[in-house]
Amino acid sequence: MFSADGAGWAPIIRRAERELDEVWPGHPQPYWEEKFGDLCWKSCPLDQGREVWAVINRATREASSTCQTCPSPGRKRVVWVGMDWGGMPWVKTCCDTCYYLPPVRARSGWEYQRREYLQLVELYEDRS
Repeated sequence: MFSADGAGWAPIIRRAERELDEVWPGHPQPYWEEKFGDLCWKSCPLDQGREVWAVINRATREASSTCQTCPSPGRKRVVWVGMDWGGMPWVKTCCDTCYYLPPVRARSGWEYQRREYLQLVELYEDRS
């Protein structure tokens, strides 16, 4: 569920990994993931030099304005995932085309999910 896979972020990740090869030869295999709509590298030790963190920060900044699913410009949005089991709100970076919010359905637990969805929109969605 936290996968950073997607045609939009793949070129950003590949470029960052090439740059990391230059500034940090023999670095550990990167573990990229998506958390609250942001691209994160979970396996980088905190004591790495400025050059390493510059590469990672550049990649995360670029991903923050690129749709994860396609290479179009994107922004943080609260989407609905897991419709096969009832679904839940999720923060992703996506474009207008890839953004999906299913119609409201009367189902068990919807009021709780709706409140959670609205809270996430308030906290995370970029309205610019």
